Amino acid sequence: MKKNTIRWWVLLGVVLVVYNVLAFALPFPKTAVFAVSYLFSMIAILAQIYVIRTAFYRGEGVKSKFYGFPIAKVGVIYLAIQLIGGLVFMALGLAVPVWLPLVLYVVLLGIALWMRHGTKSSGRRSNWRRMSPGCGSSRPRGRRWSR
Repeated sequence: MKKNTIRWWVLLGVVLVVYNVLAFALPFPKTAVFAVSYLFSMIAILAQIYVIRTAFYRGEGVKSKFYGFPIAKVGVIYLAIQLIGGLVFMALGLAVPVWLPLVLYVVLLGIALWMRHGTKSSGRRSNWRRMSPGCGSSRPRGRRWSR
């Protein structure tokens, strides 16, 4: 394993432990808002497993041509926003209706998945081949294209 991937795994474990300690040690009211916030925060942390594996093991850590973000950066931004939002809504559990954090978390997750889709699909080349004008060759021009 590379040093960077080991650091990511250790950092993810630390984030998981620290967030659980904060969520259950601080005197947050255990309401439905708490449960929704905790659930979506755990989804965000567990989604980082996929992000780390995709970014470092599959070699997709390069920047997206469409959005300009590497997948690891998209994952970290989503995780940070979700964890901060989760703690804020846990603290405001009695004052906030349950639909508000639920809608915000679903929208945030949707944006993160959309950004992930953009980083994944924009690096691929299309199957459309460019023909050399007038020669009738089916050989693609330029660099060799991949599947």
